[in-house]
Parts: sequence; structure tokens; C-alpha cells
Amino acid sequence: MDNILALTETEFFKKLRKGLHDDNLHLELRDFMIHIHEVTLPDSFNRAIILDALVVADIEFRILISQKEKEQVSADVIAIIKAAQEFLLHKLEVCKKYNLDLTMTKVDNNTPVSEVNEVKSQKQLVWKRGLSDFNQLCYGLTLGRSFDPDVTVTDVADVLSLAFNISYRRNYLYKTLNNLKERSKKSITSFFDWIVGKMKHEIEGAPEPVDYLESQMSDH
Repeated sequence: MDNILALTETEFFKKLRKGLHDDNLHLELRDFMIHIHEVTLPDSFNRAIILDALVVADIEFRILISQKEKEQVSADVIAIIKAAQEFLLHKLEVCKKYNLDLTMTKVDNNTPVSEVNEVKSQKQLVWKRGLSDFNQLCYGLTLGRSFDPDVTVTDVADVLSLAFNISYRRNYLYKTLNNLKERSKKSITSFFDWIVGKMKHEIEGAPEPVDYLESQMSDH
């Protein structure tokens, strides 16, 4: 596992992808966790690359869990996948929380050319709109083919809910489109309509659009 960018191309992950279980799988899980721990130590080399690799691996683990649950593979395999993903997510959150120095080194013919130390202040994002707007965003990104074809709306919601610090319910997410269709006074694309209005106001000087959430609050 020398290449941190290939976390999901290891034999361990390939076994999980195939839903295979053997007596050594829990040992491979242990080795995976040890490797993640080692590469995320404060003095680790190329921390910016490591952080990106962990984000990609976390997303792939989430997709894998969803797929294997649908395939009803062995409960032991599901448990190991979840354990690996939870540990990886823990390390990812630790890296983000402490805003550790990100060091990237460019090497040409084994000779260091430049070394750049960058401290990234990562602002905490908290979703301030309603759950309906959040769900519309998730469906819009999914239906808009923003990701690979096998990425579902729940995959998008899982990732964005972590990024935006919002709790959502999958059953409400699934009902979003039908619920919006049943609301005769509200467009099924109300969130996107409002954003388009805000952009036209900013760019073209069009009238400021009414925020339907604020208008609803003023009615109470």
C-alpha cells in the first residue's frame, strides 16, 4: 500500500468489492487501518495529496456499502466495509479539524525543485436553507449527470450532508419530488428558480427575487 492514491485499488478493497470473505480479511482490515494511521500522522509527507485521497476513498466506501447492502452479501463483509470506512472518516475529520500544514514537494530527477507550505483554513459550512431545498439540490446534481452514472441521489445526499453539517432522512428525500408536485403554490424547482433569480439580479441587474422561505416565515 505504498501509493496513498490507490487506497481503493488494493487487494483488500478488491475483495470487498467482490463481496469475498476469508479468514484473513480481518487481518487485512487491521493492516489497512494501520496504514491510514501512519500516513495521517502530523509529520506525514504530501499531506494535501493524502487528504484528497481520503476524501475519494470515503466516497467510494459509501457507494460500496450501498451496493453490497443491495446485493445482500455476507453480514461479515458489510461489517468490515463499514469499519474501514468509519476509521477512514475519523482520520479524515481529524485532519480537517486541526488544519494541519499541507506540504507539497515537486521533484525532478530526484532533485527537490520547490517546497511550498500552505496552511488552509477550512471554513465550517452549515446548511441554512430548508430540507426541501437540500433535497432539491441533491436531485438536481444527480439528475444533471454531475457524477458517474452509478452514483445515486442518496450517495450525493450522504456526502453533502457531511460537508454541509445537516441531518436528513432518506425516506423524506425519496418523497421530495412527489411532495413538491403536490404543492400547487410552489414550483417543483423553487430552490433553483430562486438561485437563478439571485444570479440574474447580481449579473444583469434584474429585480431582487423574493426569498420564498422568508415570505413563508412572515406569514406566521
